[in-house]
Amino acid sequence: VSIIDRDFVYQLVNDSYLRVHGRKREEIEGRKVPEIVGQDLFAESVKPNLDRCFAGETVHFETCLGTLGAGRRCYAVTYYPYRERDESISGAVVTATDITEAKEMREEIASSARRLSEAQRLAKVGSFEKDYVHGTKSWSEEFCRILGYEPDQIDPDFNLFMHHIHPDDEPGFKENFEAAQTR
Repeated sequence: VSIIDRDFVYQLVNDSYLRVHGRKREEIEGRKVPEIVGQDLFAESVKPNLDRCFAGETVHFETCLGTLGAGRRCYAVTYYPYRERDESISGAVVTATDITEAKEMREEIASSARRLSEAQRLAKVGSFEKDYVHGTKSWSEEFCRILGYEPDQIDPDFNLFMHHIHPDDEPGFKENFEAAQTR
């Protein structure tokens, strides 16, 4: 957390901010933001977002940057207008939450999903999934293609799927499917 005034001077920083930047309080408080984050980052991202904040907007964004104390990290940043009793805006309260691990996990999940989709496409195998907690169903892109549907133009539905089961196989399939759901 930090508080920055309208002259882009740090008025206050918390201990986490000091650790991330690898600096002491007296090296940041009372100094201008570009001296700490660098002129390029200030001009490209920080100043435009602070200007929006000083105009009264709460600004949210994500950014990844290298720091002295923590290395390369990704943050969810929010700039809140700091309002005086008369409602004038005298600065910005800045919060930054480290989302590096969450971002890496999202990227790994997306990469894994791409690899699974490619493997299913090459093997001509599809999959379907039902999330009982959230009540959602999904069919993989290849499963849709196997059944003759475009992936984005179908609402996964058990009854629709059953139209693709041979009538002689239907009783046994339903029995196995129901048994699988109770496990």
